[in-house]
Amino acid sequence: MKAAAGHLRRYVFLFIRYLLQPRCATRGLWSIAGRTSDPQTALANLLARDALYTEEVKRQAAPLQLPTIEVNGTATVDELVERAAHCLGIRR
Repeated sequence: MKAAAGHLRRYVFLFIRYLLQPRCATRGLWSIAGRTSDPQTALANLLARDALYTEEVKRQAAPLQLPTIEVNGTATVDELVERAAHCLGIRR
């Protein structure tokens, strides 16, 4: 990520966090997990993998001062748009 940091300043990294893992929120992951012999375990493993990946990207973004926004269902779309616009220096 370091080599591309100059170009990344035009981006905001959005991280999706599934708080309760409702089936509707994890539909894409269910399409993968549902094809296994143990869908519940497969889904838990996919969510754990995604959480590890998210934390690693956030860890790498922090020293580069790259903006990140966690999307976890607690903010409205308008609030997320405002946060992203602020990070990018866009006036709305």
